[in-house]
Amino acid sequence: TLVRLLPKHEILCCTLSRNVEKKGQEHLPEEHHKSMRTLGVPKKSVRLFDFKTRYFHDVRQEVCDLLWRIREEFRPDIVITHTGADIHQDHNTVFNEAKRAFREKTLLGFEVHRSHDNFHPTLFVEISKEQLARKHAALACYETHKRRNYLQKRAVEALAITRPVQMERPYVEAFEVVLLIV
Repeated sequence: TLVRLLPKHEILCCTLSRNVEKKGQEHLPEEHHKSMRTLGVPKKSVRLFDFKTRYFHDVRQEVCDLLWRIREEFRPDIVITHTGADIHQDHNTVFNEAKRAFREKTLLGFEVHRSHDNFHPTLFVEISKEQLARKHAALACYETHKRRNYLQKRAVEALAITRPVQMERPYVEAFEVVLLIV
């Protein structure tokens, strides 16, 4: 979806944690930047913050304050965040604080198929085979997590193929519409 939107829209990608607390994860920030470059996201459009992984709930208000600052500085029309069905504690905090900070913006929730429970997408963005290949290439930049099943090409492709079956489309990315402003 990002690859599809980039040519016509200004994008700001914010990742709230460098996720370097565990041994062996010290290269994740560089891998993240490489992944974003692979998708074509300009360096000036990528922001990486320093919240401690697995402790977002302890600094919930600081997360909300950051999202408010982003809102005021960037003034987005559409915000894409984790789905409300995500059970990861940090993802859940980001979702809830995004609902507060961007309550008058279109808000979409994306699927992290490893950590959601009861995800019911209501928006489907058709993507091309080439765009899916770019997604695979971007995810392959995460050498630190290369053995994780949820990042494997077959797992990512399975979602992109399964979701659109009823719509007679080859590939899609699915989102939960949390709030739609028209």
